[in-house]
Amino acid sequence: MGGSDIGQPCVLRPLVRWTILRTMRKIGYWLLIILLGSAAIAEDSSGVVTDRQQLIQYIQRWVADQEGVESHQVDVAAMDRRLKVPNCTNQFVIQYPYATSKNTVQVTCPDLSWKVFVSIKVNKPQSVLVYTRNISANQLLKTADVKLKAILTSERGLFTDLESVLNNVEQYSLTTAVKKGDLVRKTHLLQTVKVYSLNRDILRGEAVKPSDVTALSVSLASSYPNQRFPISLLDHAKAARDLSKNSVLSRRDFNVRHQVLMTTAAIARGQKITSANARSNHYFGDLPNDAALKLADVAHMEATRTLKADQLIRLSDLRASAMFNRGDSVELTISKGLLTVTVDMLAQEQGRMGQQVNLLNPESNETVRAIVTGPGKAQGL
Repeated sequence: MGGSDIGQPCVLRPLVRWTILRTMRKIGYWLLIILLGSAAIAEDSSGVVTDRQQLIQYIQRWVADQEGVESHQVDVAAMDRRLKVPNCTNQFVIQYPYATSKNTVQVTCPDLSWKVFVSIKVNKPQSVLVYTRNISANQLLKTADVKLKAILTSERGLFTDLESVLNNVEQYSLTTAVKKGDLVRKTHLLQTVKVYSLNRDILRGEAVKPSDVTALSVSLASSYPNQRFPISLLDHAKAARDLSKNSVLSRRDFNVRHQVLMTTAAIARGQKITSANARSNHYFGDLPNDAALKLADVAHMEATRTLKADQLIRLSDLRASAMFNRGDSVELTISKGLLTVTVDMLAQEQGRMGQQVNLLNPESNETVRAIVTGPGKAQGL
């Protein structure tokens, strides 16, 4: 038994070496195939990329010639990596496919009936604003602080004209420090507005004049809507409450003078508004939308409720007054072409301005329909 155990390894060693060598040959064979395949794929991929890059350059040159710019100013959108550009015997034909847009080109290879649409963008120099000096944060922007400069950029959020920034010189302040030559970006600027600070204490009922305030420029976000108003409102204004020095004036702090129609005496319900009981006068305070401004606004109108003396007259407190009552004589005018006839009629009902009423002809006993046009007058329909 000991002899057979000693001899066995000697018999197996050549077989093991042969098996190992055979396995290594197979591995080497398949490794070589894989390497050759990878090289072929890489070569093919490299060729496609090269053709794609050449096509991009060709598009850039064509667009540059068409638009009068340099090739580097033409951006060609990335093409699909799966796109294989053919070897076109003749030159590719490039054109704008859409009459209303130059953001796309059509590339065609006539030999192969191959066609592709490619998005492009032409970067032309545009005028933008740049700073003319170093400016600290929170300073107001002045006319001399910026100037226009033509640069090649597609960046967004830039100011491109002076009017947008300097229409009113003190309309923007800087949110950050900037340096000379920096582009004026919208994120740099904060819109400001004017508010008015009181120079003195003012008691309720006192006049508030433009000379009583100092204009301050503050950010739009830090002010209230009622604090933003034209200073011309202070030409004829009175304080609505006691106001303290250095406080920011609000529209609620003062009343503006208006010229309105006011009662001069008490007016009973049903009484007409005339120059005997009403006249134009100054009024301070919030003006109602239906306030009567002059006597002409209330001609032929009467009160629907009792109005006190020195009271603002509102149209909602009035109605058209009666131009005649039932049984009154009414002058009826009838027009047909160039012919106009006037007939005396009897009112069958009370008539107010603009109202349709029935009128009776006493001679023919005929009833007609007419519209009230004034005191004792009507127009035939």
